[in-house]
Amino acid sequence: MKFIGLIAVLCVQCRAFSSFQLLTDLRQDRIGKRYAKQAVPVETADISGMRNEAARMRQEAELLERDLWQQKIETIETKLSNKSWSENNAERKDLLENELAALQQKLSGTDEGVAAKKRTQFVKAQVVEEVETERRSPGQSSVETPQTHPDLPKRGYDEEDLAVYIPVATKIEATMPNSTAEEKLAAFRESPELQSYFEEKVKKMLVQPIQDMQRLENLRNDYLQSTSKVEKMNIKREMESIEKSIEADGPFVYSDSIFLNIAPIPADCLAERVEAIGALPKILQSLYLKRLNLGEDGDISLGVQLDHFEQQIQLLEQISAEGTINEINRQEPMLALQSLPVPVRDHFARKYGLDDATDLDAFVKKLSTTDKDVEWSSIQKLVISSRSEEYEDLDYLDRSRYVEELFPALARMEQVHPPSEDVEQFLRQVLDNNYFMVRSKPERVVGGYFVRGYNKVSNDNEGSILVEILSQKLEESDLRDQVEFFFMNDPQPLSDEDFEMDNDVEQVIFLCGKDRSLLTANAGPLTKAGVNLLGVLSMLLFAFLTVELRPNPDVFQGKNLFDLIRLAVPVFGSLVAVQLCHEAGHQVAAMQSNMTIGVPSILPSVATGVGGSITPLASPPRNVKNLFDFAISGPLVGYAASLALLVYGLMETSMMDLPTTQKLPSLPLSLLRSSALGGGLVESFLGVGTLMQGATLPPDAMISLHPACIGGFVGVISSALALLPIGNTDGGRIALAMFGRRGAYVVSIFTTAMLCGAGIFGLDSVNILLTYTLCALLWQRELEIPARNEVEQLDYGRGFIAIGAAFLVFLTLLPMR
Repeated sequence: MKFIGLIAVLCVQCRAFSSFQLLTDLRQDRIGKRYAKQAVPVETADISGMRNEAARMRQEAELLERDLWQQKIETIETKLSNKSWSENNAERKDLLENELAALQQKLSGTDEGVAAKKRTQFVKAQVVEEVETERRSPGQSSVETPQTHPDLPKRGYDEEDLAVYIPVATKIEATMPNSTAEEKLAAFRESPELQSYFEEKVKKMLVQPIQDMQRLENLRNDYLQSTSKVEKMNIKREMESIEKSIEADGPFVYSDSIFLNIAPIPADCLAERVEAIGALPKILQSLYLKRLNLGEDGDISLGVQLDHFEQQIQLLEQISAEGTINEINRQEPMLALQSLPVPVRDHFARKYGLDDATDLDAFVKKLSTTDKDVEWSSIQKLVISSRSEEYEDLDYLDRSRYVEELFPALARMEQVHPPSEDVEQFLRQVLDNNYFMVRSKPERVVGGYFVRGYNKVSNDNEGSILVEILSQKLEESDLRDQVEFFFMNDPQPLSDEDFEMDNDVEQVIFLCGKDRSLLTANAGPLTKAGVNLLGVLSMLLFAFLTVELRPNPDVFQGKNLFDLIRLAVPVFGSLVAVQLCHEAGHQVAAMQSNMTIGVPSILPSVATGVGGSITPLASPPRNVKNLFDFAISGPLVGYAASLALLVYGLMETSMMDLPTTQKLPSLPLSLLRSSALGGGLVESFLGVGTLMQGATLPPDAMISLHPACIGGFVGVISSALALLPIGNTDGGRIALAMFGRRGAYVVSIFTTAMLCGAGIFGLDSVNILLTYTLCALLWQRELEIPARNEVEQLDYGRGFIAIGAAFLVFLTLLPMR
């Protein structure tokens, strides 16, 4: 974001390309600087600056190497502390112990070297301080801000520019002696020589920043795609180097202070510069004074002083972009104004509607509340306030993209993420070191914070005891209504180095604000009412169609609407009964696990009347086992009820004579053949070949069935659809509990692609799969909200149940051959 302002300003300026003001504004980094960098005398910068930079880089390299050693030591210690791993990997354990000893010896030797260097540096610093104290006057403070000396062109323009300007200005004054000053200025600005010069100079100023920005963007993408810690560290170092060079060479120069303490221009230097500028052609003198808002005939001496203090003046002008000054930060603007000479200060005050700058308090207040239209301030304020600094932190973005991908519900919590004070209080009051040892500073991530550490509870590898303890401590703390936490595996994949070391995925605590409505993002009451009404109407319409599209409509000639309703109601009732059983299964599982669920929504379907239902969670489940039980209970109970209705209806249908059968509602042959399980049961009761498509049964044939049979058949299909692993459907929840977030994400994409392919390439003759997939992608595409403990894994019993359910889904949705 630092560089967006650069392009914005240059684009604005390029609209007035013919204006000479462009070049004078761009020269020597004078585009509206937010903070001006303190200039350093050349002789000091060349020697001490390079020496300090080399020492700093050397120290950074040493610290970086020590950090890498320390990280390796922590990783090896964590691996060796795992007793089960140590018992199963005896040879690997010996190698790691030897490597650990070598690293500890290295680290110990480095620490001694660093301590010796620090002692040496302290002695040198003390000597330097003594020397500086001798040079300093008796009344001068050792913490006084050093004065800066802006290195400005002697004649007000760069010498390179003057080589082009003076011949043009001299020629115009010679050829237009009787013209007004404005006419001469216009001719000067429009001269072909200057136009081509302006164009080349602006191009040079644009090309390098754009190339640097492109390089930064490429490095940024490389960083986010990299899976190596070392490679990421090298990329960040290169990016920092490029950013520093841009800040040093470009129009954006930064300072930590508003007060620059610029030294006054010496009298002899002032006189020399006034004389040099006075010797320039009149056109260039006028342009110089106009740039400083002094008019064509202004005082050159005042202009030189304004030019000298321009950095300080521009900083003061930016106060209005930062907001109203309070008592705490009023001191720096006061010092900055006092550092200006009286003529400069008074001229600056008149710019803001004051007679003079006698009352500095009033002047500071005027600066902070003025509504003066300063173009650069507006642009800069927009750029600075658009995003906070953390959104430009690559580590933050790297961590956050995995949270957004695997925990979309937590990413929504960004707007209520806890302040740093609450995070610190959580660490003090909830995270007891006896249970969870925090090993690093909390890491900011979209939606909240990562807290990394070690579970110290004995015999609690999956964190179930830890989560119960922390939940109880949170309920007893002052933060119970402000924050909540989730214990999970780190969403970031293992780095190349961790993978080579055979390290396990790190466990983290995710801390976020407490807002259940934002976390669950359930539909509002009006939306739910609309969807449920549509679902009920869809089932009613389907029930009437099963009666109206019977094979022999002549049987009902002379019957009224009441007779149709009487026949359609049992079909509708059987459809509703299956859905009620499905929801009852969810409700019982939720009550056993103390989960809060929302109001279900019935999904309409064109082919079957009902495509299932959505039962949202209103609170996070305690662990993935509870999530699994809740997810699978509804479809299994729905399956049981559907199969019972289907078998009962088929038994009743098989015992009816032909005239009675002709009065029954019916289903299309194509729909009955879309399920191998349902169609197979129909043929097993009504006879092999009942659904055999051929000469006797055309594709659009209707098969008369008992109302319970129709409700059971549709219920079997809707239960199978609910178990498909897509997003946060029941099947998606089961996949999440079995395979984890990343595995469920992959399975969801694979399943969606398969179902869409089946619909597109004609493998789904009645479009049941394609319709359901589109509905799921519209309303249930996200992964489910996290469980309080996502580290805990399923037992074998639940795994076998899930495999059995998957086999049942396969039999149900596989069409008959």
